[in-house]
Amino acid sequence: MAQNKLSPCHCINLRKTAKHITDYYNKAIEACGLTVSQFSVLWNLDYLGQSNTTALAERVGLDRSTLVRNLKPLLTGGFMKDSAPEGQRDRVLGVTSKGKMALEIGIPLWKEAQKKVNTMLGAEHMDCYKEALGKLLEL
Repeated sequence: MAQNKLSPCHCINLRKTAKHITDYYNKAIEACGLTVSQFSVLWNLDYLGQSNTTALAERVGLDRSTLVRNLKPLLTGGFMKDSAPEGQRDRVLGVTSKGKMALEIGIPLWKEAQKKVNTMLGAEHMDCYKEALGKLLEL
């Protein structure tokens, strides 16, 4: 997004940038069969080992209802499983072998995308970027 294409509205600029960077990461990791949002949920679940939806939502920074909507394609696609006993209200989520394979493919692709973003912005801009995002999260 070139400087001359920026809106005077910070919110619009952030939304445009978020869409653009999401598209960039989705394309970068498409070989693993997941979107970057799905990839993030799966990677965090893999880190936790096994989790209920509340703990996973907290870990990925989503509200519980948003996370539940994002779980559907991962569950139906066989990337994760719910091993909660029948009738139990909360889920017991875990990564399947198909999910582990998707992560094995996706992690190096994600790291390469990260490296390109870091290189494009440079170390000094990355520090400013992270600081600015942190401040915006305080609003």
